[in-house]
Amino acid sequence: MNGGAPVLLKNVAAAENHWLGIRLVGKKANPDAIGAKISWQAGGLKRSRLKVGGGSYLSSHDPREVLALASAQKSTNLKIRWPQPSGRVDTFTDLPLDRYITIVEGVESNNHSFSAAANIPLWLYYAPDIRVPRANDPSRRRSRR
Repeated sequence: MNGGAPVLLKNVAAAENHWLGIRLVGKKANPDAIGAKISWQAGGLKRSRLKVGGGSYLSSHDPREVLALASAQKSTNLKIRWPQPSGRVDTFTDLPLDRYITIVEGVESNNHSFSAAANIPLWLYYAPDIRVPRANDPSRRRSRR
């Protein structure tokens, strides 16, 4: 609310529900994959969404997409239709749950299949942890001259 006190929200989602976070990297399409159509299926759940570039004026957001998988034990199907000029369609199966991954456009051919316990191919890697420095963090201090 404008002019109001800050609000702290807590995620109280059920522990048995799963998710998959994806970061899309375009090569022929734009680097942020804005305009990509993401479709996924997990168990009986079928969903799709369009990758957008922002939210509102002078704001920022996490560019990764978080896909709800409900109580499915594995993500059975993920399809990325990359925006033009690429137009490529990449399909993935048996993706890991409850983690972030990065998918790079066209690095491998379609219909990849792997399990989280197996060796993850180079085209798919886990996004690194992001460290956000606090206001009193010494690494943020600048030397004054």
